Amino acid sequence: MKTEVDKPQELDLQSALMKLTTQKDIDPARLEKFMDLQFKFEDRQNERSFNKALADFQMECPVIKKTKKVSFNTTDYNYSPLDEIVFVIRPIMGKFGLSFSFDNEAKDGTKAKLYTTVMHSSGYSKKTTWDYDLMSQGGQMNTSQRNKSALTYAKRAGLENALGIVTTDEDDDAMRAIENPASPMEIKSLKEYVTLANANEKDLLTFFKVENYNEMNSYDVRRGISMLKQKVQQKEKECLKSSNANKAQTNGSKPASGK
Repeated sequence: MKTEVDKPQELDLQSALMKLTTQKDIDPARLEKFMDLQFKFEDRQNERSFNKALADFQMECPVIKKTKKVSFNTTDYNYSPLDEIVFVIRPIMGKFGLSFSFDNEAKDGTKAKLYTTVMHSSGYSKKTTWDYDLMSQGGQMNTSQRNKSALTYAKRAGLENALGIVTTDEDDDAMRAIENPASPMEIKSLKEYVTLANANEKDLLTFFKVENYNEMNSYDVRRGISMLKQKVQQKEKECLKSSNANKAQTNGSKPASGK
């Protein structure tokens, strides 16, 4: 989504480009610079749309419980099955124009790489890599079953990493944070980030389905801080890119010196 600040910048750039293309004695080098600037501007807009969609997804995605248990020899842990994670996240991702895909690459007989690509409807995508070990010989599974099991584990881990998904046991810190009210210090920190991000306080409270900050639990406050912090960092990054784009536009608009 374009903000009111973005629209004039885009219109100015497009207007300048249109003027250049109508000139009879147009300098090909200058036109090429403006075209490159236009492409970079569009890429920046698409990246911004992707970041916002991912932030909105993370705000809405719940903590996913670990419902399965692995216990053999000295190994003992709980995990969230891949199909349950996908069942929870797919409709939320679709709501914000997000989707994902996997691709894997075997390095040798013992190691492999999984590539998780998160895509946005704007055309922007982001790829992350997860290195994993193929399962060793032994046990009751054949080679194909062992490799499939290792790949499923990698997909689960890669998806959690790419999207910032939180999984939790019943008794861990995240669940306790959900049950406990936010502390005064946490609320103060959230209010500070609301100001820094120039966020709408009413919309924030409505999103978390509360009437005031004191009704929020500790986990939701932490989620709010995390997402607002990302927006602040994104604004700083966009300001830097905008400054660089304006400098490039100014340089591109300078008339070529004649000999």
